[in-house]
Amino acid sequence: MHATTVAALTAESVPDRTRAGRDLGVMNLAVALPQSLAPAAAAVVLAGGLPLSVVFALAGVAALASGATLLRPRC
Repeated sequence: MHATTVAALTAESVPDRTRAGRDLGVMNLAVALPQSLAPAAAAVVLAGGLPLSVVFALAGVAALASGATLLRPRC
């Protein structure tokens, strides 16, 4: 699927069309921020002398924590 098609389908899924730009920006930030912070966090862990397995363990904990936030009920 072409990237513009994916962007168009994503834009169609936002809840409020008057604030689509804001919602798409938040979704983009939710994807881009972890991808930019993860290498820096891994470098800090590895520079501290910890093995690579610790980096993977921390990534697993972060994934479980983020999944848990999605499971909590909305008020």
